Amino acid sequence: MKLINSFVISAIACIGLAACNSPAPPEPQPAVDAPAAETPVASNKDAAGHARSSVADGIGEWGIDVAEISRTVEPGDDFFVFVNEGWLQRSEIPAGFSRFGAFAELSLEAEERVASIVADAAESNAEAGDPRQQIGAVHAAFMDTATIEQRGLEPIQERLDALIGISVHDEVAL
Repeated sequence: MKLINSFVISAIACIGLAACNSPAPPEPQPAVDAPAAETPVASNKDAAGHARSSVADGIGEWGIDVAEISRTVEPGDDFFVFVNEGWLQRSEIPAGFSRFGAFAELSLEAEERVASIVADAAESNAEAGDPRQQIGAVHAAFMDTATIEQRGLEPIQERLDALIGISVHDEVAL
């Protein structure tokens, strides 16, 4: 039985490796006599009038940026370089990062967008209770480091004292 399992695993591995060495399929050519399909043009603004990026801005029309794929390295030789050569040639790991890739780029982009939303809310003159006013008030309180330093732990001292006074594990749930 072990011999059959070993044979099956070896056969699957050989087929997989053989598939890696097959030449890349040719790029599709547009049909000469077919009319160009019109794509609907979406607004670059959201409902609030803020600019938004299109999906194609960062990840390609279908989620894969084929411009990054290597034209010099075969996928069976080094698949990582084959898929990422363009990005590797144009990118640098920024200071403060031990690694950097698509998820770090997305994270930084999300942070910038959230910062823009918060800044817009802080600058708005929205009515009291409006979410923009609330976001702006929290942001202003967070940024007011002079008041934070002046008040110290006083605003939460009562709760801290309650935590310090806990002597039994069960009291934490209260």
